[in-house]
Amino acid sequence: MRQYLMILLSLFFITSSVKSVPSGQLSLSSYLPEANYMDVSYGNDAKQKIDIFLPAGRSKSKTKVLVLIHGGGWTQGDKADFKDVLDSLKNRLPDYAIFNLNYQLANREGNFFPTQEEDIKAAIDFIFRKRKEYKISSRWVLAGASAGAHLALLQGYKYSKPVKPKAIINYFGPTDLDSLIANTDAKEKTKAELKIITNKAVNSSSPARLVNAHTPPTISFQGLSDGLVPPSQQTYLHNQLKAWKIPEKLELYPNEGHGFTPATMTKSMDAIVDFLKKYVK
Repeated sequence: MRQYLMILLSLFFITSSVKSVPSGQLSLSSYLPEANYMDVSYGNDAKQKIDIFLPAGRSKSKTKVLVLIHGGGWTQGDKADFKDVLDSLKNRLPDYAIFNLNYQLANREGNFFPTQEEDIKAAIDFIFRKRKEYKISSRWVLAGASAGAHLALLQGYKYSKPVKPKAIINYFGPTDLDSLIANTDAKEKTKAELKIITNKAVNSSSPARLVNAHTPPTISFQGLSDGLVPPSQQTYLHNQLKAWKIPEKLELYPNEGHGFTPATMTKSMDAIVDFLKKYVK
């Protein structure tokens, strides 16, 4: 009899504990582990690949999206260039799914603009179509460095479909190509690359000339000793943003060039976290 009572009590407590789980709370069986997928194709070209980093516990309601676009003067570079910051981004932004893009590179024979712009849009469209499978929300952030920042700005400023970004992160990206070509402070290599890749599409490829009342909040980082992309590129952009009353933040770093020291990168990451907390909710 005593053993029988103990069994009944055990069953009671087990049943009670199951019923005490609040409605809507994730069960162990529905909790998604972290998942990484390398070199996922979003097009037919060998360069049209994405590395995907999905966080544990993700869901369509809470998991935000960070899209990374590498630099390299539109003619070189690779998504692997972000390998040193990926772990830091994952730790600082644990509720973000990260999508690290490659795209077709320009050269003297072809792949002129708008090839790169079209590739970024194709990648965005691909991710959006897969949003239910990836369990991600519609709160997206686009980020890039140098030419990648230019592409992130261009995508965020020109297109509101399939999803309008909540914020743009710009590391020393060109923002006004016409003035950059004419700027005597910019290196000849940069100006030559611009003339090659833009294929006369300068105005439509200049993010600063696309700012309007619907432009996403933008945070930019610029070294004051940058000889490739002069600081005037960022000040011009942010003057445009201010004129349209768009939320913005410009971080200028003395003695930094086209690329930052680890200490400055840490400062910039801190600023990114604060900015996203404010504008991506």
